[in-house]
Amino acid sequence: MRSGHPAGGLIGKTFRGQRMNHDPKAVAHAASDAAEPVPTSPARRARKLDPAARDRIARGLRLLYAEALMQPVPDTLEGLVADLAARLEDSR
Repeated sequence: MRSGHPAGGLIGKTFRGQRMNHDPKAVAHAASDAAEPVPTSPARRARKLDPAARDRIARGLRLLYAEALMQPVPDTLEGLVADLAARLEDSR
């Protein structure tokens, strides 16, 4: 079930018993700051980004990365890692 905002209504929800505690408004704001039209002409592609644009992009990436780090590891991935670790131990 998705709501109308970018994070899909995850605030207050739990995943594997852990509360989802990211701020979709901050992420959406940073993403809108960082979203600029992609230059199409070769002359525009050759120009360097101005410091303000770099700052907006960096802020958006930091928020995105911080949100990703706060998410719990899915059970399926934990199972795969455990299987790989067991196989490595068996091969030694």
